[in-house]
Amino acid sequence: MKELKGYKAAELEARLQQEGFAGYRARQIFNWLYSNLAADPKEMNNLPQRLKDWLQENLIYHSLDLEEEKRAGDGTINFLWKLKDGRTIESVLLPQRDSENYTACISSQVGCQLACKFCATGQQGWERDLTAGEMVDQVWQSALYLKSTGSPGEKAEKSKRDIRNLVFMGMGEPLLNYQAVRQAVEILGSETGFNIGSRRITISTAGIIPGIKKMSREMPQVGLALSLHAADNKLRSRLVPLNKKYNLQQLHRALQEYLANTGRRITVEYALIHEVNDREEQARQLVGWLKGLTVFVNLIPLNPVKGQKLTGSSASRIEKFKKIISQAGYPVQVRQSRGQEVKAACGQLKETGADGNE
Repeated sequence: MKELKGYKAAELEARLQQEGFAGYRARQIFNWLYSNLAADPKEMNNLPQRLKDWLQENLIYHSLDLEEEKRAGDGTINFLWKLKDGRTIESVLLPQRDSENYTACISSQVGCQLACKFCATGQQGWERDLTAGEMVDQVWQSALYLKSTGSPGEKAEKSKRDIRNLVFMGMGEPLLNYQAVRQAVEILGSETGFNIGSRRITISTAGIIPGIKKMSREMPQVGLALSLHAADNKLRSRLVPLNKKYNLQQLHRALQEYLANTGRRITVEYALIHEVNDREEQARQLVGWLKGLTVFVNLIPLNPVKGQKLTGSSASRIEKFKKIISQAGYPVQVRQSRGQEVKAACGQLKETGADGNE
């Protein structure tokens, strides 16, 4: 059975008409689902009983079950979800500073096949792609969680607005699951869905060039974040094995094409690893590689990963690295890790068993 949350409004309308129902019922269903966060078709009181029964019997209403949630001191919330096939994934809610709103960081695959050396998900390996419905449900279930844990009397409309931004930066490589990710983006961004504007959605990639090119044509308003981590091929191939297939020169050309098609600034993510990629000459090497690109650079001190000997850079090295980037004229910030204590920080997400052990 297909998930209800995997349908766009027009697709659901067509399906309902095929089943003998009025097409306008699709918008009623979506209003209950996304504006009111109805947890069950039984709550959709303006639908005929026959349609409620059909929804329950023919479509998967919830793709995920919450296994565990952990809240860090900084307000970050890490969710462990169980899928219908028994596998588990993680997603994260990140509170926005000086705001009651959140950024939802969701997964696109169970595990990841890229095997980046410093990433817990990469150590897990790849099991399968997520469906669009499973990705949408991560946001939907997170919104329902915020509603259920909000202050007494809080309206559902307010809880929906709590999730203001969306990043595909959880488990997996989104551009290796391109079609399902694109479907999820269209559902979540539509007026009948969560109405999260395309400019508030970001897709992260380690450098899947065909996917970057498709994004520039088909999702030009969606933000692109590149996980770079090194600006020479030998080191990057060691840290990010994908570089052996799509090297830095090819990647640079693809990003130039992306910029020409979209006009949108690219975010470059660079995890700083002590005495691996954090030397001053490596910062200058990065500056050289960035030439001709419009970017914002995020420097991320490497987060600890169980079983990994690599460690994050010292504060002094980070500051020197940042200064070189800034003096070259590129906007740069050091992104403070959030949710480390609940393994929700960048690179820490990993499938866990039902007992919570890795």
